[in-house]
Amino acid sequence: MSSFAHTLPYDRMMGDVYVPECPFCHSENVLTPMTDRDYQQGCEEIKTRLVMPCCNGKLMIKKIDSDYFWTTEAVRKTQ
Repeated sequence: MSSFAHTLPYDRMMGDVYVPECPFCHSENVLTPMTDRDYQQGCEEIKTRLVMPCCNGKLMIKKIDSDYFWTTEAVRKTQ
């Protein structure tokens, strides 16, 4: 199991996927370019690339659950 540092919370509203803060440039409430197909692949634990539109930072998502993107690299600090 991956560490909690490898998670990124998200919200999904009417098919759009938002992250509360970009892990790279720290922009707030970022609308991602994630398509429904990308989202479904992530839910099926198929690795999916996400490019943040605010700074072009790249994430590799291992899986998606109802609250988090689980990534291949640490995207936030845990205490």
